[in-house]
Amino acid sequence: MWICELSEAQRDQGFASNQADAQDQAAALDQANEPNQAAALNPAAVLDQAAALERDCFGSQAWSRQALADAARDKNALYLALMENGLKAGASPDGVLVGYCGVWLSFEEGEIMNVAVRKDFRRKGYAGKLLKELLARASQRGVSRFILEVREGNLPARRLYESLGFQEAGIRKNFYSDPKENALILVKGI
Repeated sequence: MWICELSEAQRDQGFASNQADAQDQAAALDQANEPNQAAALNPAAVLDQAAALERDCFGSQAWSRQALADAARDKNALYLALMENGLKAGASPDGVLVGYCGVWLSFEEGEIMNVAVRKDFRRKGYAGKLLKELLARASQRGVSRFILEVREGNLPARRLYESLGFQEAGIRKNFYSDPKENALILVKGI
């Protein structure tokens, strides 16, 4: 498994990477024996997978494929994709999207917008690894404070964010619909 920056892929229409980055990504995921395939990925195929995952995770609240593409292309956004090696039997040659996450960058603040992991890969630490990488890369771009909203009843996500140092800062009453639910506002300083 390896992490690639979907934002750059959409702006450049190809994943730019080098061997040192591939080794760093593999080490971060404790998967050093997996080859890097970032240069061979098709950004459109990854976006198709991200849109399908978005629908699977968020149903009627999901962003459209176009909204994801626009966000990934935006110079003020950073989107990461966690890919599974596409060389395995039956897998797409472009690799299989395990999860993705994104942040809007506004000066020193980053707003976490999307975090999604395929059901068959949940509770294995991948969301945490993706988010740690996202926070590190956003911090390198000058972000010193992160904010996000999470459904009050989404206990697994809340535990994940708390494990990464996010703290509750407020509540938005009836923020979510389908079903109607409060949103907790969580923040983290670097």
